[in-house]
Amino acid sequence: MTWTKQKPSKPGWYWLLDPSEEPGLPTIVQVFFDWESGRSLAIIPASTPKASVRVQDLRGFDAMWAGPIEIPVVFASVA
Repeated sequence: MTWTKQKPSKPGWYWLLDPSEEPGLPTIVQVFFDWESGRSLAIIPASTPKASVRVQDLRGFDAMWAGPIEIPVVFASVA
């Protein structure tokens, strides 16, 4: 797996390593294109039971990316 600062250019599942987030561990995110707004967005799963899912514009990330990867098993069962 190769890490890069280049943002994903196609929809799919990716590893995201955001240096501004604690504790500095990678997160699996789903990237998709929103036709209505014309933007690429990332769905960031909730990290704790009290947290909620976040949707964020890829332009807002200064992060490292790896992928695309196969759909994670925990998400494949609900897809």
